[in-house]
Amino acid sequence: MEEFLRVMYRITAFIGFLLLVSMISLATLDFIDVDKNINFDKLDLTNTGMVKRGYLVDAHLNCTNGFLGLSILKLRFYYKPLSNQFKTKSNAKKACQDRGFSPNETF
Repeated sequence: MEEFLRVMYRITAFIGFLLLVSMISLATLDFIDVDKNINFDKLDLTNTGMVKRGYLVDAHLNCTNGFLGLSILKLRFYYKPLSNQFKTKSNAKKACQDRGFSPNETF
């Protein structure tokens, strides 16, 4: 019986390790993909803006004030305003206006 428990412990530890590695790799892929070329026509709409769905992390663009947020396990964190370089390169303000939002002057 002791040998069986030892084998089961190793199996569950290995499965937990695989889950942890896969979660870290998926989150890394999502973070790398946040600032890549964004096609605003393919983003999902929310009450406050648009969201780019990822494997584990969702990137939210608040179209009223221009903040970028991340959502992990249904918890949303708005952590930084969009950089001027991203705004001009991606034309995010125009995309928000085209989708029916009215960005304020800080956007």
